[in-house]
Amino acid sequence: MTTLYRYGNYTPANFTPRPADADGLSTNSAAPAQRAQVLNSTILVATQAVQTGAATHYSIQPLAPNTLLAWQMSRGQYDTPANNNWDNINIYACTSGVRNARTGQVN
Repeated sequence: MTTLYRYGNYTPANFTPRPADADGLSTNSAAPAQRAQVLNSTILVATQAVQTGAATHYSIQPLAPNTLLAWQMSRGQYDTPANNNWDNINIYACTSGVRNARTGQVN
């Protein structure tokens, strides 16, 4: 198991890459000093963790590469607090897959 850390809060928006994130959802294998969501990379659903850049940097990418843009664009639906919660029925499958790999939070 590779433990990965996604800086930020436990929200759908934080588990969805921005359109500018060309490699996918940014994570790190080094434990941070700030708040981060802990992910077990071996139980990711519909996605995979790929080492990109520095030795501790990983990007979570869809298993189907042609769906990265759709996943990125889905981030716009979480633009209000009412939509940026796990009760939102329109959460993209890759975002749910990352959520399923969450094992906790640090800091």
